[in-house]
Amino acid sequence: MRRHTRSFLICTLLAGLLLPLPAQANARLDSQRLNYDRALEAIDKEQWEQFRQLEPGLRDYVLYPYIRQAYLNQTFDSATDQDLADFVRDHSTLPFASRLKDRWLTRLARQGKWQQFDQQYQEADRNASLDCRRAMHQWDSGDRAGAMQQAQTLWTVGRSQPNACDPLFDRWRAAGGLNDDVVWQRIRLALLYRQDALARYLTKLMQNNQALATL
Repeated sequence: MRRHTRSFLICTLLAGLLLPLPAQANARLDSQRLNYDRALEAIDKEQWEQFRQLEPGLRDYVLYPYIRQAYLNQTFDSATDQDLADFVRDHSTLPFASRLKDRWLTRLARQGKWQQFDQQYQEADRNASLDCRRAMHQWDSGDRAGAMQQAQTLWTVGRSQPNACDPLFDRWRAAGGLNDDVVWQRIRLALLYRQDALARYLTKLMQNNQALATL
């Protein structure tokens, strides 16, 4: 009995070794495709034990970055800065990495982790919300003149800016940063970009309402 069992195991092993390499690769790929779908479902349902069992076998799968991104998005509040930094570094060329990085930078700004924010913030990451948050920090850190200039630059655009900019703009206006010349410059930009409603709103901010006659 023992001899037959040993012979069977040897034959099974040899059969596996004799399989064409493409067939073995295809079998592994099929398994990874199946486990990829299972991992996404586990993330969606927050079945973390199931996910932890599946993840190691997917790390060399071509779509693994999507799995990792989905996991970090789902667990974002508890994800460490190091985990997020590693992902952004390793997958910087992928479009969804920039969205995750934007979310992470916003978290760093809200938490006041400005040193780490500055280390990560690149020209390609720039957006109005983050720029406004950074200008507020600049102001709070004592660089009022620089923050005032940044606020004017961010305000003088031909479109509405995000709500995250309101605290900066309110402080800038209270400090005397807004005048008719700046308002008129933004009105012209708004008209250029066909933002007529914004242009009409801006005329209400002018002390001299000469712009009303042209709108």
